[in-house]
Amino acid sequence: MHPLHFGTVMVIAMGFGLCMPPLGLGPVATCAMAGTRTEQVAGPLLKYLALLLLVLLLTILLPSLTPWLSRLMTLA
Repeated sequence: MHPLHFGTVMVIAMGFGLCMPPLGLGPVATCAMAGTRTEQVAGPLLKYLALLLLVLLLTILLPSLTPWLSRLMTLA
């Protein structure tokens, strides 16, 4: 496994886990600071989580996509 691909999958998966309600730290901490309820934030957050899950699945299923995209952006 290419280290760039592994790192990309890990970062996307950790971002998904951070925002996953009701136990994700992101929405819980944000709601605590803003004084809102987690249920109010969970609905709009689902669109972002669906997109993040789609990108995660594409990244896992197409490992050649990560090096190609980094070469396209001249990062590696």
